[in-house]
Amino acid sequence: MASVEEIVQVFTGLRYFSAFSFIAVVYDIAITIDDEVNTIWNNPNTRWHSKVVFVANRYLTVAIIAFVSYLFSGTATTLDSKVCRQFFWIYGSALIVLWFSFVFIASGTGEAA
Repeated sequence: MASVEEIVQVFTGLRYFSAFSFIAVVYDIAITIDDEVNTIWNNPNTRWHSKVVFVANRYLTVAIIAFVSYLFSGTATTLDSKVCRQFFWIYGSALIVLWFSFVFIASGTGEAA
C-alpha cells in the first residue's frame, strides 16, 4: 500500500502536469490562430461539418484540460463522488464526440469539394 507521502507526491505531479498541459494547449492555439482562421474559417472550400469537427477536436480538448486542471488545482473542490461523476460524464461525453469526429474524418465526409 502506498504511503501518504507517495500519494501526495503523485497528486502534486498531477497538478503540475495538468497545469502544464493547459498552458501548452493554450500556447499552441495562440501561435496557430492565424493559420486556423485562414485555413478553417475564411476558406470557402471548408464545409460547415468540417468546421464542427474542427471545433470539437480543437476546443473540446481545451475545455477538458481546463476542467481537469481546475479539479486538480487543489483550490477548486474536494474530489468527492459528485465531482468524480461530473468528471467521468464530461470525459465520457468528450470521448464519444471525438470518436464520432474521427469516424467522420475517416469516412471522407469532411473533405472539401
